[in-house]
Amino acid sequence: MNSIIKYHHNHFPLSKTKDFVKLLYQNIFGPGHFIKDYQTIKNYLDKEIENVKTNNKNLYEHIGNNTVRVNLSNYLEKFEKDYLLDSFYQSMSKYSKNDLSLSTFKDNLALIPNDGFLDNYDFQDVHHSLLYKEQYNPHYRVISADFLTLDMKVYQLQNYLNKITGFEIIALEGSCASGKTTIANMLHDVTIIDVDDFFLSSSKKTEARLNEVGGNIDYELYEECLKKIKPNTTITYTVFDCSCGKYKEKTIEIKDKVLLVGVYSYHERVRKYINRLLFLMVDEKTQLERLSKRDLFERFIKEWLPMEKRYYASFDFIGHADLLI
Repeated sequence: MNSIIKYHHNHFPLSKTKDFVKLLYQNIFGPGHFIKDYQTIKNYLDKEIENVKTNNKNLYEHIGNNTVRVNLSNYLEKFEKDYLLDSFYQSMSKYSKNDLSLSTFKDNLALIPNDGFLDNYDFQDVHHSLLYKEQYNPHYRVISADFLTLDMKVYQLQNYLNKITGFEIIALEGSCASGKTTIANMLHDVTIIDVDDFFLSSSKKTEARLNEVGGNIDYELYEECLKKIKPNTTITYTVFDCSCGKYKEKTIEIKDKVLLVGVYSYHERVRKYINRLLFLMVDEKTQLERLSKRDLFERFIKEWLPMEKRYYASFDFIGHADLLI
């Protein structure tokens, strides 16, 4: 939760304690804690839509606990209202307010800065602060991230990339089976570099190297590639094809946006070459379901996932991210 709080503090720096309380409340108790039926949900949404203004926000914001706030303005420009209504309604059943969830909520309050609001707080839901409303114009619906479609995730990323002007190198991190490659391959006007191309060859897999955090990729080869990247050029770089155990040459055209896709894309060794960090979220249940359908499932569980978890524990990727997807 610390990482999510840091992310929102970075992206909504004028947030007051009251706004973080609301974030925590929605994180734990989810949506619709005061709404009883579908028709009421629809009436609230229809009324709010009348006051929604076009803005430059992301499609959605992660608030932790596999929960997101979907920005109404951005959503309604691209997607169907009925799907959001259904997602909101169905999400309500995924959360509960009981002694355990209330205790978790109270414990998490210690993680946020207190401007005095918590001194007399009675653990109920709150509205956003006036300053937050004035600066960020919040009009959203809270839903479980389970209802984020592939199209919504692609739009979140493509819309963000489209706003970037000039040449940039961008890392797309996220746990294995989070959908990085699938989403990246659906983007437009972006050069994709697959970090799996820098899989460490068996000749380099010493005990010392594999004990390094992120040592299981060939970061020397990866760095060589990044050094070659210049805007509006074509580069050739060396990759390792683990399917045949040989090194090969790959040639690509460099566009204005270069997306480095994969776990270890934001490795400490190469961070200085990278302008932005994006992170694709996935809950553990979904991740394991996807991995169970892959070949080498046991290797993922016993070998690659532990290495990945150690890597993600070494740096606050979520807290430092420029975008959560």
